[in-house]
Amino acid sequence: LGPNPVTVPPSSCVPVQYKVWKPAGMPLYSTTCYQVTTTNTVSGYQSVCGGSVYAPKLWCNIVIGPPRGVGVGGTGSPARLTWQLTNHSGGPMTLPYRVSVASTNGGVPELPLVSLDGLDPGVSEPGSVNLNDGDSATVEVLARFTQPRGFRFYDVVLSMDEDGDGVPDNAAAVGLTYSENPAAVPVAVPGTGPAPVATISVAPNPVRNMATIHYVLPVAGQAEIALYDVVGRRVRSLLQASRPAGPGSILMDVSRLPRSVYFLRLKISGGIRTQRMVVVN
Repeated sequence: LGPNPVTVPPSSCVPVQYKVWKPAGMPLYSTTCYQVTTTNTVSGYQSVCGGSVYAPKLWCNIVIGPPRGVGVGGTGSPARLTWQLTNHSGGPMTLPYRVSVASTNGGVPELPLVSLDGLDPGVSEPGSVNLNDGDSATVEVLARFTQPRGFRFYDVVLSMDEDGDGVPDNAAAVGLTYSENPAAVPVAVPGTGPAPVATISVAPNPVRNMATIHYVLPVAGQAEIALYDVVGRRVRSLLQASRPAGPGSILMDVSRLPRSVYFLRLKISGGIRTQRMVVVN
């Protein structure tokens, strides 16, 4: 995407940007690999690196809200849960969707006593979006507990038939917990910028086969990212190294993980951040 060739000063690096297109006809939720070769035009030396392209959805990019992908509500104040959808299909699209609540109480089935937009508990919220290419829309629901449900964690799941087979697929989920006294939202003091914080997220979520972990470090230092199951056992170590301040990403293969709920943990000197992830293999 930039000039070619590039000049690299001695003992230094120069970033080179390139674009990899998804192959035509690539199946949904599949992964394909690519290889990039860089040639030193003076010495002839070649270096090779590889990567992969994942097809998580056919046309729709989904941004999950609220912050950190978890909503907190009670029997009084509801949790406001959102998904922002963007059409990248190249033409106008109409997409029906459904929002439902599922318990994640260790796999034990139970009726989540949660009302979506005033509907009876257990009743899904239907809807549809009409988007031209490049347009975005926000799907929003208000989730209110009908009874106190402390020490429970739920998924509010957005399902869509993106592949056109007539069966809605789970596309993205927002976590939901109960509290009658949600924590106050921090407000920036005028004249002062927000203090940098560490963040970790994963996309897509839910995930099949491959996922990308995105993280941001407020300062340079030692960082550790690991994957844990619902009972707190470490499943996999993903990163344990010194990293510069700023954003970074890791590609993670979950094709051999059982269908379940997992937690990503980012540990740095300033504390720990976690991100909930659902594997739907």
